[in-house]
Amino acid sequence: MAAVKLQDNSLTYLLIGLSFVDYLGVSMVAPQISLKIRNIGASQLFIGLISSVYGALQLFSAPLVGKAQDTYGRRITLLGCCAIIATAYFLLGINGSVIGMLGIRSILGLFKHTQSSFKVIGGDVNTGIKRSHFISKINSISSVAFMLGPMVTVAAADTDR
Repeated sequence: MAAVKLQDNSLTYLLIGLSFVDYLGVSMVAPQISLKIRNIGASQLFIGLISSVYGALQLFSAPLVGKAQDTYGRRITLLGCCAIIATAYFLLGINGSVIGMLGIRSILGLFKHTQSSFKVIGGDVNTGIKRSHFISKINSISSVAFMLGPMVTVAAADTDR
């Protein structure tokens, strides 16, 4: 029984750490997307469209990803989504067209459900009060990462001079 608790605790801390890294990365990349789209030559309207398509697709794809988690397993679905979004973020960095940016943001909107997946997996492992503690810890650490990301980006950009 002790080995199971150790494994559950390890998974809990792994999910919290992954959540931190995920939000830190997102908060570093997201502000740069509008600048990159503007530098490519898109209009303000198209910049707004590219920014909005992500949230709209998140809204509609969340139930589909949830169904895939129930059907194929939460961890394998999370790994598949992570592989797709890692590829999409790589393409986002090397892409030079406005239409490509729209396509990549669409892919991210469809598959970037890491935070909800972390919470669901952690909720499956933790029960009762431990579940509440897990959710509060993952929300807190994600908020800290979301605040630190822009500061890290500015510090990194400042060292280029």
